[in-house]
Amino acid sequence: MLKMKKLLFPIAALILFASCQKVIDVDLNAATPQIVIEAAMQEGTQDFTVHITKTGNYFDTDQPQTVANAQISVQKGTETPIALINAGNGNYTAPNY
Repeated sequence: MLKMKKLLFPIAALILFASCQKVIDVDLNAATPQIVIEAAMQEGTQDFTVHITKTGNYFDTDQPQTVANAQISVQKGTETPIALINAGNGNYTAPNY
């Protein structure tokens, strides 16, 4: 009888946890495209690079859409902003920054 009680709790717990399931549907393709800005400055170089793209659908195999003709500038503290040059393909640079 004692063995039966020892087995009853694990079996009841297994049934309880196995029955707690909920399906959550996530629509990965319905998002509005958002702008993504990636900037890189590396120690030892003086070039500052910014890459601008838009997000796409999760299952889309195409490359992200780049943003052309944006007006990008960087500013250090209260200094005058420096405009970045459009290098094409969503890339903008500030050489010798």
